[in-house]
Amino acid sequence: MKLTTLLLVVSVGANLVLGWVLCRPVKSDRRASNTSTVAANDADSGAKEARSIRPGVVGLPSSIRPGTPAETRDRLRGLGFSEEFVRAAVRAQVEAPRLARQRAMAVGAASQSWWQVASSTPAGTAEQHRELRQSRLAERTELTRLLGLIGSVTTEEIEPYAFLPEGKAARVAAIRRDFLELRDEIPADGAGPSSRAEAQKRQKLLYAEWDREVAALLTPAEFDEYKLRTSVSASAVGHGAKYFPGTADEFRALYEADKTWRAATDAEESFNEARRQAMEKMRQDTLAALGPERYAEWKRASQSEYQAMVELQRRFPQPAATLAALEAVPRQISEEAMVVAREQKLPDEQKLAKLRAIAADGRARVRAILGPDLGDAYNEASARGWLAELERGMVPMYQPNGERAVFMAVRPGQLAPRRANPAPASVPPKR
Repeated sequence: MKLTTLLLVVSVGANLVLGWVLCRPVKSDRRASNTSTVAANDADSGAKEARSIRPGVVGLPSSIRPGTPAETRDRLRGLGFSEEFVRAAVRAQVEAPRLARQRAMAVGAASQSWWQVASSTPAGTAEQHRELRQSRLAERTELTRLLGLIGSVTTEEIEPYAFLPEGKAARVAAIRRDFLELRDEIPADGAGPSSRAEAQKRQKLLYAEWDREVAALLTPAEFDEYKLRTSVSASAVGHGAKYFPGTADEFRALYEADKTWRAATDAEESFNEARRQAMEKMRQDTLAALGPERYAEWKRASQSEYQAMVELQRRFPQPAATLAALEAVPRQISEEAMVVAREQKLPDEQKLAKLRAIAADGRARVRAILGPDLGDAYNEASARGWLAELERGMVPMYQPNGERAVFMAVRPGQLAPRRANPAPASVPPKR
């Protein structure tokens, strides 16, 4: 309680100091100031002009009339505030007009129902996006003039590039921000004049130009470190590494194998022999780098059922015997389902019915191990991968080397679709 009171007092005091700094009139006598300040010192006309164009500072009362961004910067620096605080305050002041305009644009978009927005791209017309982009470019030019390049990017934008020198980290962050804005201007898949293939092509060209611009800025060693942290391969391997307690060397080996595979294939191509060979090479490279035992652990870590078990243990710790019994369920179910899958004389309809019965039994076993509440949650949110496969006529197969495959027990397209529930006469209102 004492700590909370102390923090509240400090916060109120800081706000009062900041308000006093920003409200304090600028002295008319600036002979000791630099040349640009002296030239701008017209006490009457300068003040009127400043009041006509100055935005309000976010978080301060409307009665406060702050100085220009340059004056705000100089006052805060003069009082000894940290440079990070100075940059944040100046940035808030410079960005205020554009944010107000952006909120005004959102008023019209807010009248749309939530289900009418099918994309994560901000709502608005192409003209509005261009207007806001031009405003952001003007803001960055002004912030760079006032604070240097590092002032035009936020701490959060620079943080992922902390392994680079500060100046380069700021430039890389600015490049990323600019290219993400350009990407958002590409029409969504299948929307407007652009088809999905055209949108993907434009995005691919944009990402290639993004890489070229960053590569031109960094040294070869720095660019390698940049790709190791930011590329698609790094993201793919990093996602799997969440459940694989590997070393930095193992991560790099997995990254190199994935990067080689992606370089040899085209994401837009369908599966073909060249792609199959590239995948096999990636498997062999990974196996050679990790060894058989660690390779099996890596493959197991990529399975949804294992990930579900890890998440369960993090949230609701279970005895080792419980975890062992839970991990055995999908493999037991797989063996039973393969017996059904190999019954060649059994019609597909009957085969599918048996597989669905086995899936239901799997759910019951999970409930028996974890109890009703945890068991239902595990089945619904985590174990639905292998259970859903069984219900669609596919049998998950677990190999000794940790790899997982799927056997098509029921031929696709041979089954009549499951009958849907009849639509209600009217849609009931939401409660």
